[in-house]
Amino acid sequence: MLNLLCAEAGGSSWPMLLIIGALFIVMMLITIIPQRKRKKEAQQMMQSVRVGKKIRTIGGFVGEIVSLDNKNNTMELNVGTKEAPVIVLMDQGAIGTVLNPDAPQQAAPAQEKTADTTVAPDAVTADDAAEDAVVAEKAAEKKAKKDAKKKEKAEKKAAEQESQADEVVTENVETAETTSEVDADSFNSEVSH
Repeated sequence: MLNLLCAEAGGSSWPMLLIIGALFIVMMLITIIPQRKRKKEAQQMMQSVRVGKKIRTIGGFVGEIVSLDNKNNTMELNVGTKEAPVIVLMDQGAIGTVLNPDAPQQAAPAQEKTADTTVAPDAVTADDAAEDAVVAEKAAEKKAKKDAKKKEKAEKKAAEQESQADEVVTENVETAETTSEVDADSFNSEVSH
């Protein structure tokens, strides 16, 4: 097809250069537009980050933002629990995903601190050990009750089987006694004949 265009143009190469130029522009647009869209989304995510938001970093840390230092472009992230906070200082560019983007904001401007005045705060995370302990305790109680009911049923069943076995033994003994009496009577009658 390109040969036909060149042949119709009288041997000049300007139509070929025009086609190659058009293809180059299309390829550039195909790569640049999605890249700009991703950059815009990343900027919006960075602007939505506030103190109290739970995030996942590009390094894999999951935690709650304790403080932001916009001057140095850093943040403090609590990757521990409420009872045992583990505070990590990270660059804000390390944010990979905001895990609770729709969570209500907690007076963010009042809670933003500079790096010099930071104190280890009590941060709340989804991995709250106290809540996990309560849930585990309730589950253990339910399991214990269930096991106790099963044990009680098994004991009742064993007692019923034992009483049935006693009845069978008693019947067998009575049957044996009756049979031995009948045998003794028939032996006596045979002997007397």
